Amino acid sequence: MRCRQLLNRNLARLFERYDFLVCGNSLHLPCPIDDEALVAVSQSMQARVPFNLSGDPAMSGMSESGLPLSFQLAAPFGASANC
Repeated sequence: MRCRQLLNRNLARLFERYDFLVCGNSLHLPCPIDDEALVAVSQSMQARVPFNLSGDPAMSGMSESGLPLSFQLAAPFGASANC
């Protein structure tokens, strides 16, 4: 639990200075969704995990081929209520 609190505190500090963050989305190329072994390995290499843990809204888009784009936008906790 301490790690999550530290993450939330650090993200809150960043959002005091910035309206949103542009971050990497994944640390490697996407794999086929039907390859369970590759999906399991890739889960630990997703850059979305901090925002999933903190509850801060984050989004990334999909390419024309249906694969995730290589960046995501993240906003402060509760900011999605303003959309």
